[in-house]
Amino acid sequence: MTKPKTIFSEEIKAIRKIAISLEEDLSNVQKRSKVREDRVRLLYGSLEKVSLKAEVLQEISDLVGLDLDVDEILSLIMDSILKLMKTDAGSILLLDKTGERLTFKIAKGEKADEVKKFDIKVGEGIAGWVAENNQSVIAPHPGKDKRFKRDIAEKIGYLPYNILAAPLVLRKRVIGVVELINTLEKRCFTKEDEDLLVSVNNQIAIVIENANLFSALVRKMSEKTVLSEVSKTVNSTISLDNVLDLSMRLVKQVMRVEASSLLLLDKEKNELVFQVALGKKGEAIKEIRVPVGKGIAGWVAETGEALYIKDVNKDERFFKVADKKSGFITRSIICVPLKVKDKLIGVAQAINPIGEKEVSQDDIELFSTIGSQMAIALENASLYKDLEELFFSTILTLVATIDAKDPYTHGHSQRVMEYSVAVAEELELKNEEIKEIKLAALLHDIGKIGVDEKILRKTARLTDDEFSVIKTHPGMGADIVSHLKQLITVSPGIRHHHERYDGKGYPAGLAGEKIPLSARIIAVCDTFDAMTSDRP
Repeated sequence: MTKPKTIFSEEIKAIRKIAISLEEDLSNVQKRSKVREDRVRLLYGSLEKVSLKAEVLQEISDLVGLDLDVDEILSLIMDSILKLMKTDAGSILLLDKTGERLTFKIAKGEKADEVKKFDIKVGEGIAGWVAENNQSVIAPHPGKDKRFKRDIAEKIGYLPYNILAAPLVLRKRVIGVVELINTLEKRCFTKEDEDLLVSVNNQIAIVIENANLFSALVRKMSEKTVLSEVSKTVNSTISLDNVLDLSMRLVKQVMRVEASSLLLLDKEKNELVFQVALGKKGEAIKEIRVPVGKGIAGWVAETGEALYIKDVNKDERFFKVADKKSGFITRSIICVPLKVKDKLIGVAQAINPIGEKEVSQDDIELFSTIGSQMAIALENASLYKDLEELFFSTILTLVATIDAKDPYTHGHSQRVMEYSVAVAEELELKNEEIKEIKLAALLHDIGKIGVDEKILRKTARLTDDEFSVIKTHPGMGADIVSHLKQLITVSPGIRHHHERYDGKGYPAGLAGEKIPLSARIIAVCDTFDAMTSDRP
């Protein structure tokens, strides 16, 4: 994608025609012996200024075509103006969103870094007067000008002796001011300098508009990509813990902040509880609980409104307990509510933006949109967790019913499950594999539901026929669970948990690593529990 360009070619052509005409005039004048020398000097001066204007506009035109952001373009434009107009220092000030203050967008020359720390109220100082009245100003002796804002000059230790300032106007609306300070030749700015700056400012205003439109377009495309990635990532898992962790890692990355945290609402106690805290000292604050209505997070939870605070130490709502406990220093914070259908489930925080970029309303809106997607993902994960717990409780009830058929094996399935999970964790298997082994171990004897209780409870040695019946329970159990979609993947562990490594087990006589890993784990744990229990 290329940036929209401002084309000055027609104006530059016209200026060059004037320059050529002036050159011809000058040539003719020089041939006339009776023409006064001052006329020659005047023509030379006019030619120089017209050529200068053409050169400035040509440089601006060349810069507009470059693939740079607005700050880089304006910085290069200011460099060109200072060089071509032989000026010591200069700045571009833009109105903020309130339209009440001018902020230094670009500052060049001595003390440039210091001056950028200030802003100017519209109506105050020479630049403020220019913005308020939409008029350019030449101040050859600023110290004697009542409009001059002396306090800034004194604070940075740079007193100008010559100022030229002109408004940046876009469609009859002032959007900022360009200010030039002190000519290199120690001369005063002239009316021709003023006219040139006004002309250049018209083009700078267009450059700013085009660059801002382009930036807005890129930002919207970037936000769309980010939101798509957020949606894809947080909805790629149904584990509540994974959703929480992934969400906050995305916030830290997308918002470019030092730390991020997520607090969920404890409805019974009406408190916010830290669930995830990423960044230095994150673990130290997870024990902290924040009452709704207290602190910045509590205020956001209570009002349901997003909040950005540039300096938390100047805000009485700031809850300092977290910083004291963790040793982390919070400077600024963006906090947004997490809501689903107007129901608050928590808040998310992005802490200490990295870099010099000012947090904008667009950033806050982006974070709020991410928060909405996070809230939906959290709600879905929470519902899934509730369903999973209900499902597991149902399985436990079913297993307890089976174990009750044989008083000697009471609690056997539960113990085999615990042993199997411990082994799987020691082997560092994935969470999903451990979950499947947990269910397979718990249900490994479910097939005994089809075995006669007389055989299960028999204390004497089994006959060959009775043992043949017992040997049907792994296959029968696997068949039972295979009818449940949620349990299809655990059936191999159930079917083969009586196989032996030497191939002399049942029901399939599998050997070695042909036996599924889950079945091998359950077989060992099942055998261990049988040998360490008081049973026939």
